Amino acid sequence: MTKLNALFFPETSPQAAQLAPFLLLCDSLHHYAFPPLPDGAWPEELARAGLQPGYNPAPLPPEEEARFQALLRELHGHEGEFYGGALSSLVAGVRDRDEATGWSLVSRLRAGRQPAPPGGEGQEQLWQARLVLKLAELLAEEEREIAQGLAAVSGRETELLAALKGGEELDEEEEAELRGLMAPQPLSRPAVNPERLARAWTLLFLLDKRREESALLATTHPELHALLAESHEARTGVPPREVLRVSLPAALATGEAALAAWLAAGRAAGTTREGLGRALAEVAAGTPLTPERLDGLRHFGQELSRAALTVRPAGGGERHLVVYAYESLPLLPLLAGLAGRNPAPAGNGTGLLAVLE
Repeated sequence: MTKLNALFFPETSPQAAQLAPFLLLCDSLHHYAFPPLPDGAWPEELARAGLQPGYNPAPLPPEEEARFQALLRELHGHEGEFYGGALSSLVAGVRDRDEATGWSLVSRLRAGRQPAPPGGEGQEQLWQARLVLKLAELLAEEEREIAQGLAAVSGRETELLAALKGGEELDEEEEAELRGLMAPQPLSRPAVNPERLARAWTLLFLLDKRREESALLATTHPELHALLAESHEARTGVPPREVLRVSLPAALATGEAALAAWLAAGRAAGTTREGLGRALAEVAAGTPLTPERLDGLRHFGQELSRAALTVRPAGGGERHLVVYAYESLPLLPLLAGLAGRNPAPAGNGTGLLAVLE
């Protein structure tokens, strides 16, 4: 039986509910985390369902790891100042005045001690990449806390509307206007630019000895597909092809109940996923995308969309989980190009990217 393994990017230590929809496609989903959780800290139920605990693709020597974790503890409360464009420029391979800015903050935080960046350019860049990724984790946690506060306010909408109306009857237009004013505003674009995050993540991916275990990369950032698609077309003369589309609820709920529903949907899709795993593994190996093969993949998408009905709330529209095939070119050289690296292409396979759109 063919098992389809996937690797989530570019966030490190993502929330389980963020990963769960991808279990409709793959048998096992991995992600990066540094440091990894202690043994036994990752719920066994999630591992059995296919959500595997995070792993460190590029460990530092013990002494360097201890220094890195100490720096992270001191960075709390200085996230915005530290990001400030400095590390994103460094990860992209751009050497300019931002380099001094980034390390000067490290120096101030470690007052009385020498910051002593790790020796060697490669080791220094690894540090910088890890700092960008960990900073993104801190900012994501802050955004989740803000979103929870907005949700609490939204829960009082009906009560507030009744108080504002008093004893008067409002027409539909007036009531809609009031609800619009009271509705919590969505957060703006992510605090850390996804492209910059992907550049940092790629530096770890290039060092990951386990990367060949995953035939599929998974992301929640459609803009990353757009960037990689542009590079793919420039290299091959053709754009990537959509090979699978799964319909999902427009509002992907979170929390324990929603996570349990996604895990149940993944189990229900087991038989379909087995056939899909074989088909996608053949595509990744370079099997041509004939009309018959594309028809078969579209059928798998329809079957998985039915499995997703178990977590669909009443109404609310749709989102889509889409798999793109980058024919004749694996994703490794495309990602390396995004990060300013140029390794030799790894074989003649087809890169596969799953995007939650």
